[in-house]
Amino acid sequence: MIVLPEFCPDWYRVDGRAAAEQRAYIASELRRIDGEGAPLLTVCVAYLEDDRVRQIAHELLVRNHDAEGEAIYTPRAWRLKLVEGGKPPLVDPQGRQLPANEAGKVLVAKVGVLGGELDASADSREVMQWGAEKRDARARQGRDIYRYVRIGREPVEVSITDAFAILRQWGVGVAQRERRRPSAWRPGLIDDGTGQLNWLVEEISPNARAANKPTSKAA
Repeated sequence: MIVLPEFCPDWYRVDGRAAAEQRAYIASELRRIDGEGAPLLTVCVAYLEDDRVRQIAHELLVRNHDAEGEAIYTPRAWRLKLVEGGKPPLVDPQGRQLPANEAGKVLVAKVGVLGGELDASADSREVMQWGAEKRDARARQGRDIYRYVRIGREPVEVSITDAFAILRQWGVGVAQRERRRPSAWRPGLIDDGTGQLNWLVEEISPNARAANKPTSKAA
């Protein structure tokens, strides 16, 4: 069973009030769930009841301070790992087969587009290297066109930006369905539960401990 703690259950009490009051409430909720040992980023991306709550929570976590300058959480390394028994895809996001030493053991997660960090101040020649035609050529040659993070059985440290990107797609309890439907599934057929696991990546909280609290999502 996957259990995530209840988050912002009293949002309705501050909905419609001043933005500062809303942010203060969400900040207090983030501190509460962190104190309970819950995975902060996972709870944030899994929250579906109001987009404003998720967006404000995201901003507070990235900045790690509220309007008064008080920290939301103790500075930390964000650590992710594959869930016990989870089987990642045998190919990367570009459809390339993983080598034998990684196949079934490592998730190759897309966290960005190579060249996507370039802005108006970048050298024009460098920008051209990542234009559509150049990117297509790289893909045909089997070269990387995305920025990847590899997640295995042992925890790996990632930036908060990369952690958010990975958890949105692969986080435990985030996707509505625990597994995708099998590729051969069609309407009218029974889903045999053999599709790719969506709940594949676990966030390791430094405050993790058993917590029997009301839940917002369970599988």
